[in-house]
Amino acid sequence: MRLLVPHILSSDLIDRYDIWINTTDPIDLEFIKSLGKHDKIRLIEQPDGEINGNRSINAFFRYAMEPDEVYIRFDDDIVWMKPDTIEKIVEFRLGNPEYFLVAPFIINNAICTSVLQAQGKLRDFRRVAPYCLDKNGWASAAFAEKLHRQAIKEINDNKIHEFSGVDAQFAACRFSINCICWFGSDLKPFDQIYAGSDEMQISYAIPMIANRTNAIVADTLVSHFAFYTQREHLDATDILQCYYDLRGIAGWLSRDAVEFVEQAYNSASGSTEVHQIYPTSNSETSILQREFRYPAGIKTKRTSIAGLFSKASKAVEKLSPRGK
Repeated sequence: MRLLVPHILSSDLIDRYDIWINTTDPIDLEFIKSLGKHDKIRLIEQPDGEINGNRSINAFFRYAMEPDEVYIRFDDDIVWMKPDTIEKIVEFRLGNPEYFLVAPFIINNAICTSVLQAQGKLRDFRRVAPYCLDKNGWASAAFAEKLHRQAIKEINDNKIHEFSGVDAQFAACRFSINCICWFGSDLKPFDQIYAGSDEMQISYAIPMIANRTNAIVADTLVSHFAFYTQREHLDATDILQCYYDLRGIAGWLSRDAVEFVEQAYNSASGSTEVHQIYPTSNSETSILQREFRYPAGIKTKRTSIAGLFSKASKAVEKLSPRGK
């Protein structure tokens, strides 16, 4: 979030930034508390009073259903976005109300990678199926690292050719909701998102019930750091440091926003080190790499296609618009 929040606060289109507090880590909580001092930021406590990782995110959606509002949800590990991405998402959202969800192209998102490859991009990468848990596009840390390094190189060279696609529609499939946009009025009829896979419900079950497709917007791009299958490996690389250094060439970021987040970070971490806001060298030591480490021992398991369809069917059975 040290990398994400300045992007949000630098956009004039953002009226309010809700941070969903779904952690019990004391340092995280201190950081979030410091962020809450900003006029645009509203801190949202877990509505049901129980924090249980991904299984408790569902409850927060009840705060994203106001009529006449456009919502954009960002995973907390969106670490970079292309200039004007927020503006282009909102413009497309308002101009194309027929879609249920609208998303940007996302670096390190299996569906987006598959779409880009279908559009003739990323030819030097292993093929990714249009499946959100693809063995390359989701499970492979080495694949994610290669994607990030390609993206970082292109950003530094002031070109994003391999990650620039054209508008695409998708439907009847689960989509990793690293960054999505919707109308509050569209989600309101489905006012209870059930515990478990909020992602399955939001990206697949509800659009199917509503008989609507989703869309990915051309000339938009955000970078998603890691799925849990990739995090241990990526944490041991310099990828976060590289994204941190990219702020030095991101002229559209508000200096006030960057400095505000740095102060919140230093307050939470107890750091007294003065860290250059706009680095000029990739050789600097990153506070992120020293202090943000995640547990090792990640385990994965095979999931059958039949099992996924069974889960999807149950999700569809649970969800129905109120009054229907």
